[in-house]
Amino acid sequence: MLRTKIREQSDVPILFVSCKNQEMDKVLGLSIGGDDYISKPFSPAELVARVKAHLRRQNMSHSGAPDAPAPQNILTAGDLEIDLSAHTVTVGGKPVHLTAKEFELLVLLSRYPNRVFTSRQIFDNLWDSYGIDEDVRTVMVHISNLRKKIEPNPEKPRYIHTVRGVGYKLVSG
Repeated sequence: MLRTKIREQSDVPILFVSCKNQEMDKVLGLSIGGDDYISKPFSPAELVARVKAHLRRQNMSHSGAPDAPAPQNILTAGDLEIDLSAHTVTVGGKPVHLTAKEFELLVLLSRYPNRVFTSRQIFDNLWDSYGIDEDVRTVMVHISNLRKKIEPNPEKPRYIHTVRGVGYKLVSG
């Protein structure tokens, strides 16, 4: 039941972390859908290693195993199409040339249509620099440049909308 409810939302590995270390507790945790069971005491390094191992296995199962489902390689919003494998963008069938950061920004917004991202969230997701005061300005400039390239009318955006006082979102419909 636990695994079923979680699997309706996600395919992340399920790890039980517990102070119970009897064999029956471990068997129960694994039989109700857990992918791993770690009992106290354990070191933080062991926990990190187990999590990384599960994520590595999950990534391998999504990267070309014969029975693994194909990852979603095309993102769309109206007549905007992003091909993740080919690293290309088209609007109305016409190719649009983007910088690497513009592409990353468009992919981020497209993966979560209609979700509002603050400038800080966008900056933290796309740039490795921390504590830079120019994060809001950097995001604004990239949003503006992206709009000029993908929007029919950048002054009245169809795809990337500003939510005043909050941030930006990609409208999917």
